[in-house]
Amino acid sequence: MKFYSFPIKTISTIIISIFLFNCTSFKYTNGTYDKSTSKNIGVLKPISIIGIVGEKNKMNYDSILSIQITSQLLNNTIEVAGTNKTPVPIEADNDTEEIIYKEVFALGQKLNSAKSKKKKQIVVDNYEMSEAIYQLMNEKQLDQLIISYHKGFSRTKSNYRNQNWKGLGVGLLTLGAYIPTPIKANSLIYTWVFDKNKKSIVFSNMSIKEIEPTDTNEFIKQICELYLGFYTEKTPEGLCFHR
Repeated sequence: MKFYSFPIKTISTIIISIFLFNCTSFKYTNGTYDKSTSKNIGVLKPISIIGIVGEKNKMNYDSILSIQITSQLLNNTIEVAGTNKTPVPIEADNDTEEIIYKEVFALGQKLNSAKSKKKKQIVVDNYEMSEAIYQLMNEKQLDQLIISYHKGFSRTKSNYRNQNWKGLGVGLLTLGAYIPTPIKANSLIYTWVFDKNKKSIVFSNMSIKEIEPTDTNEFIKQICELYLGFYTEKTPEGLCFHR
C-alpha cells in the first residue's frame, strides 16, 4: 500500500482543523438508500492526528504515530465495512484530497452549529455532493465512498504519573470531596458514507473512547461499533462483526 504525504501547507491546515474540531454526537442514516450488499465500496485514505501529552502537560503532534494510525484506520475500516464485496482503498491527488476534506470539515462545523437533532438532520438532508467527490467516485467506479478522520492522544508515563499525583494533592486539599483523574488516552473517529446514486450522504457517525489509539484490539472494536446498523452488527454476546 502506498502512502504519500500531504504538502506541508496542506497537512498544517488539516492538523489545525482536526484539533480545533470538536465533534458532537449525531448518528445519521438515510432510510431511502439502496441497501444492496453488492455495492462497490471505496475507502478514501483517512487522516489521523495523534498528540502526545508530555512535559509541562503540553500536547505535541506525533507524525510517526499519526502515519501508523492512518494506515491502521484504513485497513480496519476495509476489514469491517465489507458486505458481499470487500471495500477497496482509494487514493486521490493532494489537491483533490484537500478539497474533499475541507468540504467534510465544513459540513462537520455546520452540524456542530446546529443545536438540535432536528436541525442537524436538516443539515445532512440538505447536503448535496460536490463535484470533486462525485468525479472521484465516478472515476473509481464506486457506489459508496467512506471518508473518515481521527484524532487522539496519549500521555507519556511520567506525565500521567505527575497528573495523578496532582489529582491526589487536590483530593487532600478538598478532604476527598474532589479527586480529579486524568484521562490517559483518547480516540475519536468521525465517518461519512457518500452514495453516488443519491449524490448525498447515507450514513454518518462519530465515536469517542478513552482508549490508546495504538491498542489494535480496542481500536478495531471502536471502528466496528462505529458502523453498527449500517455495515456491521453485534451478536447477543456483544461481539461486533461485519454483515
